[in-house]
Amino acid sequence: SPGTQKLMEEFLSAQGKWTVWITITFPDEVKVEYAKRKFKKFLKHLNEDYWFYDKFIHSFVFFELNPFRDGVHIHAIVDTISPEHAWRIHKKCNRLFGKSEVKPMHSDVIRYVSEMFELGTLESFDFYKINSRYRMKSKINQEVQK
Repeated sequence: SPGTQKLMEEFLSAQGKWTVWITITFPDEVKVEYAKRKFKKFLKHLNEDYWFYDKFIHSFVFFELNPFRDGVHIHAIVDTISPEHAWRIHKKCNRLFGKSEVKPMHSDVIRYVSEMFELGTLESFDFYKINSRYRMKSKINQEVQK
């Protein structure tokens, strides 16, 4: 329906301050359930080699049907990660998933995702609150403890 896109834009905008936009294209054909497991694991282990967020990360994740072959694309909007780290996450995504884009959030993203929602190209979508497996204490706290 014509109002669906506007409702989705309002809903996503009200959910918080989204900071990073991630798009992932798997090199092979994958099913939605596989893509969900891989992306959740990616977020949970994101702090493994660099401290991107403290304890929790929130993400609204969209699984779009790939129009050129079987499988899905992942589109995700994420909070709690500083946009200045987008390039580091981009390198990690490329290494783990294949072709990806990670950019600081901008105003067109909410509209784009809402359009996909209205057009019916989304196979699935989920909201994730991920608890990091790797929590790092700040350097200040580490110094105080010594």
